[in-house]
Amino acid sequence: MRIDNEIILKNLKRVLHTKVVPAVGDTYVRSGAGVVGMCCDLLAQQADDAADIVYEDNRGMQGLFLKALSVVSCNDLRQQLEDAGTWQSPSIRIPDLTALNAKLAELLIELQIWLESNEASGASSLEFEILEQLERNAKRRLLILGALG
Repeated sequence: MRIDNEIILKNLKRVLHTKVVPAVGDTYVRSGAGVVGMCCDLLAQQADDAADIVYEDNRGMQGLFLKALSVVSCNDLRQQLEDAGTWQSPSIRIPDLTALNAKLAELLIELQIWLESNEASGASSLEFEILEQLERNAKRRLLILGALG
């Protein structure tokens, strides 16, 4: 049986907010316990979504690289983009997905630099798509701060 981190963290939050906070007389300590409970809630959200977030980020960047093949004229960069379109994480573990994400992000920066310094047809459209992808990546990482009690 695997331990579900999300359930553990949410239970910690519940215990802190329903048992510890009401029992503590000191206002400072009580508010500190409330903040710890909030952090448990945020970590639970992150634990539940972490692999999916990085996986989707990686897929999005790889899709951009395949689109960029029709725009980029630099053969070295084209080859890197083509290769990166097939890169896969060796597992769905967060460290493996994140390592791939870092490699893809480096290449995305190289692509962005190339697009900004070249007047290739379709470059500005691809730059806009990159910005949209980065916005989607950021939105996936948003954490919702729940009620304190």
